[in-house]
Amino acid sequence: MFYDNQAKETISLLKKEFNIGIEEKPSLISKYTIGAEIEVKFQYFFPEIFNKYFNNKKYNLYSEVEKVIITNEISIQEKNISPLLEKTVELGIPKGNDPYWEFAFNPVNDLTLLYYQIEILKKANLIPTGEHSFHITIGGLKRDKKSYYILMILELLFLKQDRILSGYNYETYMNSTWAKKGRAGITIKNENDLIDCSEAIEFRTLMIYNDTDIYSMFKILYHLLHNDCKDLIDNVVNEMKKYNLPDKNWENIHRNMVIWNQYSESFNNLSKYTKDLFKIL
Repeated sequence: MFYDNQAKETISLLKKEFNIGIEEKPSLISKYTIGAEIEVKFQYFFPEIFNKYFNNKKYNLYSEVEKVIITNEISIQEKNISPLLEKTVELGIPKGNDPYWEFAFNPVNDLTLLYYQIEILKKANLIPTGEHSFHITIGGLKRDKKSYYILMILELLFLKQDRILSGYNYETYMNSTWAKKGRAGITIKNENDLIDCSEAIEFRTLMIYNDTDIYSMFKILYHLLHNDCKDLIDNVVNEMKKYNLPDKNWENIHRNMVIWNQYSESFNNLSKYTKDLFKIL
């Protein structure tokens, strides 16, 4: 498994560079290749600067003189973090395109290797305290009914209600954040976006919070991907129906706002039910 060997080398280099050890976990070897992206926003790397200048005002609203002052302050602070971030690229974690910094992890078959990389970055404070968008790309998996329910189950187990609400742009009633691409939180990637396969799907709604158990997330994802799970999914579907949520693709928010409003309003109750359901895993 070329990608797993590559990931093991990256993990070894990260441990050495940052002098960080991690607890070993059982392997979760998938028949699919699985990659991920974690977007860390400026405000989490530089909370003091963000609160000082950008909490209630955007950069482009400052005068040119003020912009110079702000930029100089940022440059001073970046001297501490930028070399470390650039070092992670050298060690094998590509940089994505989203601001401020996006870790675009190479695909693996063993999900545990992805977990190790994330844990090292968290312990090195390169994934700092905050709430970070977490996209998971699954190579070789098609976008079908089961894949949507897998994503919904992960949402209900690991997200907060406001992540669903962030897909709304209330000024235009159009999509924002995770809902900008794809349908109902899933987008298709083709070979132009991939290095390991010709087709994949990307789960876009997920987040990492300070208390997110990432290994448990991967363990449940692995279970759902590699088992029939019809009974579990049927239980979630039946619970959804109690809140008038239909067993069909909901499309994106601006197309079916009534359904998405109902989902967000019932999210906490559905989340509690699903967490109780999955205690056995």
